[in-house]
Amino acid sequence: MNHLFQKALHALRRAAPYFLCLPLAACSGAVGQGNAPKLLVISRSGVSASETASLASLRMYECLPSVLAATMYFQDGSSGDFTARVHWSSSDPGTLKISNGDIAVANGSGSYYAAGTLVPVTSGNVIATADYDGISAQIAISIGTPQSITVKTLHDGNYIVPDGQYFSLGAGTTQSLQVTAWLDGVETDVSGYAGWSLLQPNDSEATINAGSGLITAVGAGSQLLTPVAGFAPCTLNNLSDPSNALDFTVQHIQGIAIEPEFSGNPQLIVGNTEKMNVVATLDDGYAQNLNGLATLSSSDTGIVAVSSSQLSAVAAGGPAIIGASFTGAGVTYTAPSITVSTATATLQTVSICWTAVLAAFSTCPATQGGATVVAGSLTPVQFHAIGTYDAGTLTQDITRQVTWASSDATAATIGSSGNSIGQALGITAQSSVTITGSDSAAQNVTSAKQQLVVQ
Repeated sequence: MNHLFQKALHALRRAAPYFLCLPLAACSGAVGQGNAPKLLVISRSGVSASETASLASLRMYECLPSVLAATMYFQDGSSGDFTARVHWSSSDPGTLKISNGDIAVANGSGSYYAAGTLVPVTSGNVIATADYDGISAQIAISIGTPQSITVKTLHDGNYIVPDGQYFSLGAGTTQSLQVTAWLDGVETDVSGYAGWSLLQPNDSEATINAGSGLITAVGAGSQLLTPVAGFAPCTLNNLSDPSNALDFTVQHIQGIAIEPEFSGNPQLIVGNTEKMNVVATLDDGYAQNLNGLATLSSSDTGIVAVSSSQLSAVAAGGPAIIGASFTGAGVTYTAPSITVSTATATLQTVSICWTAVLAAFSTCPATQGGATVVAGSLTPVQFHAIGTYDAGTLTQDITRQVTWASSDATAATIGSSGNSIGQALGITAQSSVTITGSDSAAQNVTSAKQQLVVQ
């Protein structure tokens, strides 16, 4: 639609509103009292708007676009989505740009930000306005700067910064990444905003998915590779602070092995689960966890069933033979098998304790003080539940079998596998939370508690 046609259409709408009706059976002119526009309301995209819930202010951050919506209300009580019909403007485009479908996404894709998308350029304060034929709404926007942009690797269900900020990958394996940033004192997963690349591209050794950040190790080599998480609207990335650089190399796989979660490979109690970690040994001695990449098998699924990297004790008996294999870069690796037997037992008591995430663990200490987490951090504490069975003759880790709860979810949350994060709402004052783990067995219910301090 050219500019002259747009002007003619605008004049026609003003001169003859009763001829030009908008969708939703609402006309822009005042034909009677039922269909005249009355009020324009701004809200966050995807959040229901109402005449009494207009968004007055918004906090956002450089590099992290956000999307607004505009809803028009009419005299007869009807409403319509006018996000793409209003004209969006910023009081300071040098600080914040607002798309009317005309701002290109700076990632080379050739796509454009949808109407109502806020594209922050730098920190500051601006007023955003939505206008439709003189009916307008405004929102005050403050823009902050993300701090400490950090890339982490997925390891056994948790995103962590590897020791020495270095890791190795076996040829034919993959590695998921996450990027976080501190936003006003709260560490936040900002992976959904990031575009990924390698600082020194080498497709013969590794590639990285630009959208998801998934690394694929193609072939062994000697080059040190560095993932870069960048953000299209600005120049900030994880290398803005060189200390946050994370490096890796691709190595040959020497072999794989199964490492049982429970030391000593005891009998698995019926109703419980055990992780079988499949670990690859690489040329440089690095041990890579292949959980989710390798395939486990059981010789008797009526005794021991397999799901992903976990075994489930179905019935007493055995031993079942557990095997593992992995195929990568055209090579199939087979781990030496292990045997697992199962038994029935009656749960008597539950005790809980904690360790740092991924720390070695076998049993709870006799006494232990409360755990501590940093408010705002995404680094969790790992809680463990140990069940005592049959008058104290047998103990087993039952972390995945208990039901976990936090006495104050606004201070700290805890997941189904015992991970607790003291992040909620960027709490800065010290707060004590009671973590409870409980398990219901055939004829009893037992629980235990531990303290978690958020500071």
